[in-house]
Amino acid sequence: MYVSTPAIIIKTQKYKEFDEIITAFTKKFGKVSMFAHSSKRIKSKLLSGTQVFSYVDMELDLRQTSSRLFNSKSNDSFYNFSQNLHKYYLASYLCEIIDKTQTENQTELRLFDVFLQTFRIMKDKEVDLRLLRLIFELHLIDALGIKPNLLSCSICRQTNPDLLHNIDMTTGTLVCDECLKLKTPNIFTLDKNLIRFIKYVYNKNIEVSVNAKISPILVEMLDEFNYNYILSFYGDLKLHSIEILKQEEKYDKSRTSRPSN
Repeated sequence: MYVSTPAIIIKTQKYKEFDEIITAFTKKFGKVSMFAHSSKRIKSKLLSGTQVFSYVDMELDLRQTSSRLFNSKSNDSFYNFSQNLHKYYLASYLCEIIDKTQTENQTELRLFDVFLQTFRIMKDKEVDLRLLRLIFELHLIDALGIKPNLLSCSICRQTNPDLLHNIDMTTGTLVCDECLKLKTPNIFTLDKNLIRFIKYVYNKNIEVSVNAKISPILVEMLDEFNYNYILSFYGDLKLHSIEILKQEEKYDKSRTSRPSN
């Protein structure tokens, strides 16, 4: 089926001397892997539109297997990511976690929009990149269908936020302090202010929520929560990019906290 769609290139793999297997996260069809003939040739019309991180308009023959790319026109290469190590590592992580969590040919319109928004924020704005990652992960959790229910206790339906600190990591539901003694141990305790922030993220555009003021302690807690929550539902995704990204986040944190002379 011959189709056209906006897409973000998330992975390339050399196939032969000048050919590649391109993996793109497309707006209309979700993640799609495709064959790109002669895309590495200097004069190839595909060369500029098959670079990792590029936002493109592509034309392809879409199939269940062995899709083929015919044309790819770059709208934005996000070339400046390569000039900033933190942005480069973050973009690499976002591409890898999209690749590892998305099923081929399954449309995810909202996630595509959040993914593109995240890249544009990284390109055009000065924001806390670690917080941006964590907010993106929350939106990814939503897209995966495992968004936590933060409205009431799953056992007694208690809605008092002062009693709702505990989340069952196997079901994604809150357990109040009174009912906690009835549950098995797979519980993660959240600060009520963090629960309030997560709700805020889910009710706001990412361009708004990334500018929210949140304490470093809550950032640390959110990072731990996101990691363990995704782990509990998806297991170890074996993301190669996350360790080097976290090293860069620590370096940025130490650099910004260093007193100026």
